[in-house]
Amino acid sequence: MISPLKDATQRVIAAIESFSRQCEAIHYTDTDAAWTLLNTARVSLEAALQTDGSPLFPAFLLDPSTATIRTVLLNKNDLLASLYRLIGCSRVDRLWLDDQHVVYFDDEGMLGSVTGLFTIRDHSASPVAGRAIIVGDDGEGGDTSPTLSIEAVAERFRIFRPVITPELVSLDPVSPGELGGAIIHAVRVGGLRLGLDRPALTVVHG
Repeated sequence: MISPLKDATQRVIAAIESFSRQCEAIHYTDTDAAWTLLNTARVSLEAALQTDGSPLFPAFLLDPSTATIRTVLLNKNDLLASLYRLIGCSRVDRLWLDDQHVVYFDDEGMLGSVTGLFTIRDHSASPVAGRAIIVGDDGEGGDTSPTLSIEAVAERFRIFRPVITPELVSLDPVSPGELGGAIIHAVRVGGLRLGLDRPALTVVHG
């Protein structure tokens, strides 16, 4: 059962994120100052949520195969198990999104079937296959909730999905006399061409 404090905290965090999006939509003139205040408030509220006895903290799950990003909860008491479960792997590696955020990903993602990849804008890292978890860095070697909004994080990524296109080859038409009907024009698959789709990343709320 969710405690009253936890429920109230979650509602206020959601309200802050909604207000942040409204500020962006109306091009609020003092955006940097607004973000600083809002993030400070959100961090304080999330701290209250955790002091309520819960080891859970929010993070962002990026799934390039569906081109989506959404909020999930990680367990500080069993962080690796949370990462393995959400990413769907047995080994993780990490890279820096910026100086305050870390991206966890499948260390063996390129060794199996690849259904989606991502890169980070203005980042020299090679493309990464599979899901990823984005967390904040607490400055002391630990993980915490991101200080950026999910929309701001989404803008940092490029998504790629493999697409297979069949190359069709026309066959000689079959005459009516052979089948007793109309001339039939047939084709066969002469080969397969591999390409990359670049869908926009969709933020999933709720």
